[in-house]
Amino acid sequence: MIIYLASHELFLTKRIKNMEHLIIDSEDFEDLLFQIEDSFQVKFDLEDIQNNLSINEIIGVVVSKMNLKEGIECSNQITFFRLRDQISKKHKLDSSQIGLETKLKEIFPYKDRRKKWNKTFEGTDFKVPNLRPPIGLYLPAILITIISFFFIFGKNWNYGLPIFLVSATIVYLCSRYGKALPARSLRDLTKHIVKFDYRGTRNRVGTFNHNEIKQIIFGLFIDWLNKEDSQSLSFETKINYLGRS
Repeated sequence: MIIYLASHELFLTKRIKNMEHLIIDSEDFEDLLFQIEDSFQVKFDLEDIQNNLSINEIIGVVVSKMNLKEGIECSNQITFFRLRDQISKKHKLDSSQIGLETKLKEIFPYKDRRKKWNKTFEGTDFKVPNLRPPIGLYLPAILITIISFFFIFGKNWNYGLPIFLVSATIVYLCSRYGKALPARSLRDLTKHIVKFDYRGTRNRVGTFNHNEIKQIIFGLFIDWLNKEDSQSLSFETKINYLGRS
């Protein structure tokens, strides 16, 4: 795994043309910093993140604030074994039958999925994502709710109000009782947890893996960019933003 991470970093370095500066809207940058703070359980001060810091320098700030020793353990491996043990124990399954490619729907069938999901992962000391609302119903309902809200204050309020109430109710029910799985396989779930709760996956070993942190933070910047810009991003790219509120 360590060899893979090192080669992946080398691949990234070779495949891109260095972007010297990346200009980010301050609100978008705030959201990105919040994701980093949440995943690594750190808190940035105003003086920590200034204009013209490179991604490598931002990574250095995160590492300095984690207050952990550097280690070589692979977070994906650690997290997978913990998830497998948790599922095996709660569902009385042979752990040898649970692998990275195991489909979550096979472990959590639709019937009673919410109850089984919550019971399986209760008490874990890392963040397992919640079940999601059905996107095909949830997003249209949000859009209809927003549009019908404006009709309430117009001439067609008698049509807009009932549509607003129905669509808003659908949004609420989808959010509260949605059963869509957050990932397809145990591999995907593992990657999601490591990406968005890295510190939680390392608490038991009490260490951090520097290469993993670099790839996760770099990946968060990549996720924010469009495909064309992401091709020119590098660890040496300096970040410019309008300022933090």
